[in-house]
Amino acid sequence: MSEVRVVSAEVVLSRTTVPHSLAERGIDTSRGMNESQIAQAAEFYGRGLSSASIAIQLGLENHTILNALQIRAVVIRPSAARRELRNEEGST
Repeated sequence: MSEVRVVSAEVVLSRTTVPHSLAERGIDTSRGMNESQIAQAAEFYGRGLSSASIAIQLGLENHTILNALQIRAVVIRPSAARRELRNEEGST
């Protein structure tokens, strides 16, 4: 879980309110990925790991991983939920 979510839960604020409030005070809460992390994420994703599991391993959010992979022009697989839905639709 990200630090923002932890703080949000502790002070009973939404996870978007905390970074907004910090930004108003000049505190940058963005956590981009460095080149090493992006390369590692691309390698893991290529091996079949999910973006969610990669995010947990790197201590980042899932959308951060997906954004970095898309910038690297990695083809993003459908989510497990979408694959399941397609399988159900195909079997009827």
